[in-house]
Formats: sequence, structure tokens, C-alpha cells
Amino acid sequence: MSSTLAYSVLVPALSVLAVLAWRYPDRCIGTHSRPDLPGPKGIPIIGNMLLVFAHRDRMLGLLHKLEANYGPLFTFTLPYWGRNIVVNRPEWLDHVKKRDTIAYTKGDVVRDVFSQFPGPNTPVATDGAAWRSARKMMQPVFSMNSVNNHASEAMAELVPTILELLRNASKNDIAVEFNDFAGRIALTVFCKMAFSIDTGLITPELSSLYSPNRIADDLWVLNEISNNRLFNPAWRITQFFDGTYWQFHRSKQALLKVVDDLMHARASETADYAGESDYLNTLLAGHDETDVDAMKDTLMTLLLAGRDSTQATISWAIYELTRKPEWISALRKEIKSQQTLGTVLAFGDSEKYPIHLAVLYETLRLWPGLPKNARIAAEDDILPAIPELGIEPVHVHKGDFVLWSDYSMMRNELVWGADAGSFNPGRHLDADGKFIRPSLPKFHGFGCGPRACPGKLLSTYEFIAVISGIISHFDIVPSDTEPRQMVDAFTSLMDGTFYLKFKELDVEL
Repeated sequence: MSSTLAYSVLVPALSVLAVLAWRYPDRCIGTHSRPDLPGPKGIPIIGNMLLVFAHRDRMLGLLHKLEANYGPLFTFTLPYWGRNIVVNRPEWLDHVKKRDTIAYTKGDVVRDVFSQFPGPNTPVATDGAAWRSARKMMQPVFSMNSVNNHASEAMAELVPTILELLRNASKNDIAVEFNDFAGRIALTVFCKMAFSIDTGLITPELSSLYSPNRIADDLWVLNEISNNRLFNPAWRITQFFDGTYWQFHRSKQALLKVVDDLMHARASETADYAGESDYLNTLLAGHDETDVDAMKDTLMTLLLAGRDSTQATISWAIYELTRKPEWISALRKEIKSQQTLGTVLAFGDSEKYPIHLAVLYETLRLWPGLPKNARIAAEDDILPAIPELGIEPVHVHKGDFVLWSDYSMMRNELVWGADAGSFNPGRHLDADGKFIRPSLPKFHGFGCGPRACPGKLLSTYEFIAVISGIISHFDIVPSDTEPRQMVDAFTSLMDGTFYLKFKELDVEL
């Protein structure tokens, strides 16, 4: 009886599998055949799942490799994601970005992952009205007034402390692990300007270089695990076998406690939140208890964005500058011309530093803050033809994902020229030394369209203030000259340690 029952179940199941394998011979279930698009051949029913799963923690490298094989347009399929079409050309990205939040949205897959961290009420985990509400809640911290007042005050206090700490390291011939140090700078500035708190992560004492930085550690765990979940359709299962569930849970709870403590401490200080002018008081004064979860999600997002992007940009800029020291000389010459040696840059003076701006934009070109991204098509669409590449208009079906890699696109020689892979801030300067703001989305370091980075003003100001302060007072000597790699995560953080020695300059610039 049991064998008969097993036979009656097995035969229909195998028949269904055979039909599905015939219907989807090289792609995952539910996707259209696209013989017009190049890409790696999949296997029946699950498409390219095995390839992608094996590279889930190295997707940026896989996308880069596939582009080298197939060009800027290629496709692969994956359960849960469906069909993915990689569109690594500015013309296509421009088309998608102009219709962002309407014809192209985040989609369930991405929203599911980002709802775990930084949270369901954040701009990265929402579309439509929910996205507009989340963006509005976050906007005040990046306003012109906030950056001009609070960021300037924070930098005026922090930069001298940074210089004093590096001076002590120089006197004692101590190498500074700059990757971690840049993260301390970013978190300290943001917490000071947005929350009016001193993290204690940077002090003049050398001991601060080695003090625990739990917030940064937890942010990194959440960043890396969340990134790896994106291209793992079975992450809700595999997380229990690879240990990431408990890692994620512990780090998220630790950060939630930081946020809770921050909100409760401020609430206990005064009942009139409007009496204070920092972002935290603005947030608490503008929302009631029904918005508590949204406020927590917003603060989690800001901790991630305020730390990761700034840390990455400062670290990569110093890395590139030490490999091209002639640009350090150019930066010092610019500082001297502005007669600002010994002072901290004021917010309104950022545009007076075209070479610093060129270094920032060139750093972001090579090491973009969000190295890869994706949207799902909410309706059928057609991407424009690129005649010079012999590419016809590209059909995108509703439900298809379009992916792009800013990392690959902004290093593409067909887009940026023969030296696209080289650090050359001069490409952003004209013959008179004036800064040339690159066109969008050829340059996509701050994004573009409705979802463009709201922190552009803040990050630009922080970058110039920190870099000009360090460069004007110290020579920088790397402990080694080995090429550095980027971690495959949401953001472009440098992998591993990056030790530098700082030698105080003997004479004025």
C-alpha cells in the first residue's frame, strides 16, 4: 500500500518537474525567454541560482566579471528575483532614474531585506507615499541650516582634536589604523551635529585609537549580512545554519538600545523639545508616540549613512592621494592660496576649494558610496538604443529587475576614457583650475533623480574640512603599498586594515 501511494505521488511530481524543465530549460520559473539578451546560461527551473548563491557575498565582483564577458547589457535569472537585466550605461541609468519611484521601484525583494535593517519605515525600504514620508522625516538633518550651523560647530571642535591626536601619534612614531580612524571621525561628527553628544571615540589621548567602537562594529555586521541576503533567496533558512541570524539579532538589538537610550535621555531632559535646535529635538518635537517606530528606523538609517559613506570616502581619498602624492602638493597649494592654514573650513567656503572638490568627486567615481543598486519595473518599458555600441532598444517587462554597478560603470573606458581606472582629479578641473561638475548620471557618486543622496552638502563639507586639516599639517606615509580592495557590502568600505604614519610638517605650507 505504501509503495503504491509513493508511486502515485512520485510519478505526478516527476511529470510536473519534467514539464517545468521543458518550459524553463535555462531560466527560473516564471520568467520570459530572452534570447535577445546575452548572459550566463542557467539550468532548468532555478536559472542562475547556483552561480549567484556561490557569489552572494561577492556579487560586485561577479557583476564586474560578467560585464567583461558580455558587455554593459546582460541578464540572469534567480528564484524570488526573477529576471535581472544589468544596464551598465549612463543612458539607461538616466532613463530609469527619471522614472524612479513611479515606473521603477524597490520591489518586494529589496524591501524585505531592508525592512530587517535599517527598518521598514526608511527611504531604502519603502516606495510611494511611505517613501515620501520617510524621506521627509529624515530631511531636516541634511538641510542647509543644519549643515551650516551644527556641522560647522562640530567640525570646529573635532578637527583640532584630530590634529592633536595625530600629532601625538607622530611624536610617538605610532602607526594609525586609518580605516577605523575615518569611521570614528564620521560617527563623531554626525553624533555631535545631529544629537549634540560626544561619542568619546576621538580624544587627544593615544588610547582613543584603541577604544572599543561598538556602534561601528554593529553597523558593519548588519551592513555585511544584509548585503549577502539580497542575492540569497533562501536567506531566511540559511541564516540558521551559517550563524548570521544570531549575529544579526545581537547587533540589531545593540543598536536599537543605543537609539532607545538616545531618545529617552533627550525626553527626560526637557518636555519642550523645540527649545533645542539639533536634529534629535526637531525629530521628537515634530512627531508623537504613534511615530516611535518610524523615528527609531530613521535614527538607525542615519547612523548607517552618517558613518559608512563618510568613512569610506575619507579612507579611499587618503589611499589614492598617497599613491599620487603630486595631488597632495596641489591640495596644500590650494590651502595656502586661501590663507586658511590653522583654521577650520567654514561651511560656506567649500566651493572655494576646486581641487579638494575634484579629489572628492574622483574618489567617489572610483569608489562610489553605493557600488551597486537595483529597481524593479512596475510596468512594461523600453530602454533607449545605443547606436554607437550597436545596441537596439531593450524591452523590460513588468516585474523584471534592472541592476547597475556604479563601480563598473564609472571605471568603464567607453564612458570615462582610456584612463578610467586611474585616479586623476584633473579630469574634473578646467584649464583655469576651476571645478567642472560632471554630468549626471555619467557621474553617479551622489545618485540622481528623486532618490538622490540628501546628504551631499554635508558629506562634501565634512570631506573638505577633514582632508584639508590633515593634509595641511602632516605628511602621510603608508605602512605598505599593497593595493586595497573594497568589501562587498551596501557601501564601499575598505577591506582590512590601513595603517599610516603621520609626520608633522616642520614648516608652514
